[in-house]
Amino acid sequence: MSVGAGNDYGHPADDVVARLSQIGMVARTDLCGRISVSARTDGALVVTGCP
Repeated sequence: MSVGAGNDYGHPADDVVARLSQIGMVARTDLCGRISVSARTDGALVVTGCP
């Protein structure tokens, strides 16, 4: 998730963050820096740039 100071839009919503956290699908730019997400041909997502 892209994290920016002073986000006035309220995105992402708290419930979305909570649901994604439950399944281990949260990678934050403020903690991980640059994050890349790509899809493999089998449909799986590959996330890079986060320890």
